[in-house]
Amino acid sequence: MPVMFLFDVDQTLRGPRGENNAPRIISLIKTLQDQGHFIGLHSDTSTDRLKRIAADFGIYSGPIIGERSQVVINGIPDQLTIFNYRLIEGVSYLKKALPVLINSHFENKATVHHFFNQPEELSHAESLIETGKITIACYYLRHVSLSFFIFNPEFANNPTEDPLSDHFKYLVERFVNESNLADLKIEISPGDHYIQLMHQDTQKRDIIPWIRNHYKVDRILMFGDSMTDFCSDSSVIQCAVGNAHPEYKAHCQIVANATYTAGVYECLHEALTMISH
Repeated sequence: MPVMFLFDVDQTLRGPRGENNAPRIISLIKTLQDQGHFIGLHSDTSTDRLKRIAADFGIYSGPIIGERSQVVINGIPDQLTIFNYRLIEGVSYLKKALPVLINSHFENKATVHHFFNQPEELSHAESLIETGKITIACYYLRHVSLSFFIFNPEFANNPTEDPLSDHFKYLVERFVNESNLADLKIEISPGDHYIQLMHQDTQKRDIIPWIRNHYKVDRILMFGDSMTDFCSDSSVIQCAVGNAHPEYKAHCQIVANATYTAGVYECLHEALTMISH
């Protein structure tokens, strides 16, 4: 039976100065994927960085799960949501790109929710600006929890496919039906081929049912270094690298002595012994 291995990135799969013992872990990842197992990533970093890291480690079979921390547009009917850390970049982006997007995809005026990281970037908690067909609502990012996204390699393996094709829409509908997350807004980004889960209280454990059902796996091994990597789900086996926070280690079934990438390698070997019995 295939197993899902989900690696946290920073302080787990990658150390503070990049990977260590990377060739060993890359070789083991290749072996596991060749055997039909699934390898994925979970992190609080940008889509592009996660895709680069997945490519560096030869990860292609599983989902990439994370939190948004960069500009992202979600095609919600009559509404766009944008996350951006820098106001200047955001304003420039809004002026240049959004009018084209709005005029192309929305018949009526759309509301654009723009979330910023620092309060000093705005003079008021909420500022409404009319610009043509766009209403811009600005909020402090600290007042919202960043939403999670899933980047599914199934969407990206065929780059020539029209992202708005019937097949792509079918995949999204299937994701919605399988996710068991009825209270979440589930949107797609055709350009990056990822699915965004929009909800203030979204946590990693909310995505586990979809992973289990979509990939048809009974066991999911979650590798991490802090309590943000913890999923209280019976199908999840928690694994901690040696540098992990003591509280997280206390919740883990497998704890490595080695740190960072070497710790992941150690956990993997112990996990393979565990699941083979």
